[in-house]
Amino acid sequence: MLPLSFSVPIQRAVFWAEEPLLGVSPVGVPFLQLTQGAPDVAFVEPMTRRRLGRLARAMIHCAARVAPPEGHRMVFASRHGDCERTQGLMKEVAEGTPLSPAHFSVSVHNATVGLWSLLKGNRNPASSLAAGPDTFAMGLLEASMAVEQAPEQAVLYVFGEEELPEVHQAFVKDLPTRHAVAFLLQAGAPWRLTFCLDPEHRNAEVDTQLSLEMIKALTEGRNASWCGPRGSWSLHAS
Repeated sequence: MLPLSFSVPIQRAVFWAEEPLLGVSPVGVPFLQLTQGAPDVAFVEPMTRRRLGRLARAMIHCAARVAPPEGHRMVFASRHGDCERTQGLMKEVAEGTPLSPAHFSVSVHNATVGLWSLLKGNRNPASSLAAGPDTFAMGLLEASMAVEQAPEQAVLYVFGEEELPEVHQAFVKDLPTRHAVAFLLQAGAPWRLTFCLDPEHRNAEVDTQLSLEMIKALTEGRNASWCGPRGSWSLHAS
């Protein structure tokens, strides 16, 4: 793998966690808003809201708060997706219980971006990504390429992670905590995030999450670095 560098134009961003993991307020990053507590999805009509899992609620909460304009492109990403719901479906299969089509339809990896597009009546292109421990950065790379491809169109990027069911925890060293973040990308935006990947320095036994390390660095007004199985990522905000 060759070294990689890309820059992301940021209009605004919202981070959500159930508890105040990252301090009280961001330092030197006026585009980033921190939120906590129960995700606010009151604007979703009740029948659809009842179908939303915990991860989908967090991601849609952040997406709504960055207030993308009409006709935006959508990129959603999650390493594990709604693993709790998927695990429940797998248990039903093992027990021979008939699966609920409604539950299955919201368990697939692109379910949340699909629900968001329906909520907004948005028929523009949408992507749903998973790329192991590097998912957060790879999703931003996809979003930045979308901006390059169509500079006149805003791009919504949403990343979310959920706690894993106990049965999966023995297989993942960097156990995720429930959190989500949304970025509104627009050509000519006043702030930029620059990501660089050095493939020469790798860490196959990563025990921290790239998304949280990068958000923590932003809130503390410093550059960030994180070493994972594909290489060492660095982040600079300007």
